[in-house]
Amino acid sequence: MDSKSYSRRGFIGKCAGVAMSIGVIGVILNSCSNANNDKGESTGFNSENCDDYSGLSASDLERRKMLNYVDISTVPGNHCENCANYLPPKPGEKCGGCALFKGPVRSTGYCTQYAPKSQNDG
Repeated sequence: MDSKSYSRRGFIGKCAGVAMSIGVIGVILNSCSNANNDKGESTGFNSENCDDYSGLSASDLERRKMLNYVDISTVPGNHCENCANYLPPKPGEKCGGCALFKGPVRSTGYCTQYAPKSQNDG
């Protein structure tokens, strides 16, 4: 084959690479739009019951699962309350939220996207 010829394997490989890139860009854009959620805004769930996932779609639940969210952290010192993505509960509410996924989040929780608060985060 000359340099202008394309193999089927090369074509399929390039298509797979483009598809993965589009998927990664989608996840990044979704994370950016979720990160813009002001800490004073409603998190869109009943924060009286931190185990109530009834208002979440299947894709919302899948995102929580993909990020390996758990209610109680098994990593010493790393928990939602001291994570930069944590949205603290409003006064009188039991559970907070997260900038990366929807639904109730316990301050004692943890996910694989844990990011320690910087000193400027307060």
